[in-house]
Amino acid sequence: GDHFHYACALTTGEVFYFEYAKMVPGGWVHLQDVRQRKGRMIREDGYCADEPTFDRGVDVRLSHIVWIADAPYGS
Repeated sequence: GDHFHYACALTTGEVFYFEYAKMVPGGWVHLQDVRQRKGRMIREDGYCADEPTFDRGVDVRLSHIVWIADAPYGS
């Protein structure tokens, strides 16, 4: 089937590109099918990756989302 694409930016400046989102209890949003993420991420253990992958999706705080775009690559 057709896949829809979205992007969202966090208050930290990170941008996530994904295909599906759902609310998670406690004020979180689960982003699924995260295909690309630009910028850098430093985990608590100090590991840094330029283009991390999130095979099972990623949860972000709803209050940390600055904007969401539909069809960031064009429709």
